[in-house]
Formats: sequence, structure tokens, C-alpha cells
Amino acid sequence: MTPIVAVVGPAGSGKTFLLQRLLAELKGRGCRVALIKHGASPLELDKPGKDSWKFARAGAEVVLVCAPQGWAMFRKVRREWDLQALRNLLPPVELILCEGFRREPVPKLEIVPPGARVLSPPGQLQAIIGEAGSAPPEFATFAVPYFCREQVEDIADFLQARFLS
Repeated sequence: MTPIVAVVGPAGSGKTFLLQRLLAELKGRGCRVALIKHGASPLELDKPGKDSWKFARAGAEVVLVCAPQGWAMFRKVRREWDLQALRNLLPPVELILCEGFRREPVPKLEIVPPGARVLSPPGQLQAIIGEAGSAPPEFATFAVPYFCREQVEDIADFLQARFLS
């Protein structure tokens, strides 16, 4: 089964920036990676005024838009799906990275800003990511590596060794 690793941390901590760099690094190494982003606010399906938006507003349960370079599917759901259900929608990849999904019981890389505390459960926490010289005070109690946000190659090495070997 394809491993899932969530990158978690408070809003504005650099999750998206780190994931962009990690995706580029892993792709450069020939790794096929999917990304699932969790949004906290309600999702607006498509852009208002577009035909696909009009079809969804008219009552379509699913709207699939295709073009020569790709496709997108907009689907209304009655409740939020968990990562295991979302995993089943993805094509075959070697690794699934997630932004958010703090409450999901999956391995986590947690970005911890200076002065903040680690929030991930010890059994899920795989690594702590922060700024140079600013490991959280309780870092020593966790038996996980600490990376600076700029150590993208080292974080990619860690992911490959831990989840792709």
C-alpha cells in the first residue's frame, strides 16, 4: 500500500513552501508523488460563471472537466472523506504527501515555529522541522530527527529511507 505522510503545522508555518520544494526534489530523483491538501474552509467547486460551475449549481452530483493537458472532477460529498478513502482516488504513485490532516492517524512531519510546542502524538511523529538553532524545548523527549526547513535534500533522503526503501 502506498505510504502516506502528512506535513502538519500552524497556519503560516511554511507547509506549502516546504512541500513545493520537497515535491520538486523527489520528482528530480525520479519518485512519483501525489499530494492531498486539506482545506479548513468550505470548498468552492470551480470558478463562478464557468460552465462546470453552472452544471454543479444546476444539480449535477459530479462534474468532470477534461482538456488535452489533464482533467479535474468536482464532486459534492455529504461528509468529509478521510485519507484512506481519498487514497483510493489516486493513480499509482510511490508516496502520498499531505498538507494538513493533523487528526488523521498517519506518519507526520511537524513544522514547529520558534516558541511553539509539538502537537503530534509520539507514535505518529516522524520528524520535527523548524528553523536553524530553534528546536522546541521538548525535542529531546522525542526520538525523531530534527531538520531545518532549508534541509530539503536531507528531508527527501529521510522520506526515501523511511518510506520508500
